[in-house]
Amino acid sequence: MAAEVFILGGAQSDFARNIDREGGGMFELFRDIAEAAFAATRIEPKAVETAHVGNFVGELFAGQGQLGDFFGHVHPDLAGVLASRHEAACASGSIATLAASAKIEAGRYGLALVLGIELMRNVPG
Repeated sequence: MAAEVFILGGAQSDFARNIDREGGGMFELFRDIAEAAFAATRIEPKAVETAHVGNFVGELFAGQGQLGDFFGHVHPDLAGVLASRHEAACASGSIATLAASAKIEAGRYGLALVLGIELMRNVPG
């Protein structure tokens, strides 16, 4: 029987905010939502065993496709954590959650950090 999986909490960026107009980009959005998720769940970064990010066309809108590397820049305790990016158009965040759930169900990991990051609304017209 597969292990039970629970979502312990979450955070969401402010959709009214335009990170591009603030002089930021994909990393700043990534960092802000990861930090908000840690604050909301009261989980320490060192407890994370695997990390997943869902993103659609990061290469096109942010010039960066391998977003899993950002985790180690958010917090030093996340450096070296197995991280992957998942792309499934508007379902990218959901697919990232499903991938993390599958790893927990299989018993490979006990705690995953999952982010869904998108910049499409923040790119210049």
